[in-house]
Amino acid sequence: MEVGVERIILSNHGARQLDYVPTTLAVLKEVQFKEEYQFCLMEE
Repeated sequence: MEVGVERIILSNHGARQLDYVPTTLAVLKEVQFKEEYQFCLMEE
């Protein structure tokens, strides 16, 4: 990434209660499409 970031964490903590907020996976797909980065999905 432009600022030298190796990893980012996307979380839906708290946002899952809001109907108008995009899902974490929707945001991940958008970022991956625009930036052409590879992602690894991890679940806890």
